[in-house]
Amino acid sequence: MSKAGRRKSGGNRYPNGRKRQPQKEEDPRKVALEARQRVFGVSEGEAKHTEAGYTLGRLIRSLVPDYKGANKQQAMHFLMAGNDFAETMRVFMLSAGLGSPTPVALDPNRVRGRGGDKPVIGQAKAYLYLDALKEVDRINYQLVKCKMPSALEIVWQVCVCERDETLFPLTPAEMGVLREGLNRIYDKMPHVAERRAA
Repeated sequence: MSKAGRRKSGGNRYPNGRKRQPQKEEDPRKVALEARQRVFGVSEGEAKHTEAGYTLGRLIRSLVPDYKGANKQQAMHFLMAGNDFAETMRVFMLSAGLGSPTPVALDPNRVRGRGGDKPVIGQAKAYLYLDALKEVDRINYQLVKCKMPSALEIVWQVCVCERDETLFPLTPAEMGVLREGLNRIYDKMPHVAERRAA
């Protein structure tokens, strides 16, 4: 004799009796990769690279011709310089009591420092990088005449504030200033300066 009621189909079930849905084996990064392709217009292969996830990484394609081939080392130098600049400025501003480095944090009317005699982490390195960018502006004094943003503004917007290059594209002159600024920052990085001095 058979049991009364509907026959249960086989398969894994939860303790409450509901059937378990089969797990799909998909790449967990699939949504992020598709968004990078759609929003930033990168290919499927490029979307898998970490550099496609932030502004400077995507700008490397424009900054360095043949960035994967002969000029790969120069592209890596730009990435190292931009990443180190962003991290140094973030640590410096947070330790100085200025908040996170965003456009709001740079508004002098809203930000109040913590004061006191406590040492500020990364101050020397931050000032070294800022002086390097001021040097670029001194060399490119024509920027003042054409009312183009300074090297500090351009590098800050790209590396720290992650300025979206699809909404606010950089002009060729601004790309040149960004390239020069990143070169100067790379030259001032402690391990590079030590190696060149030796």
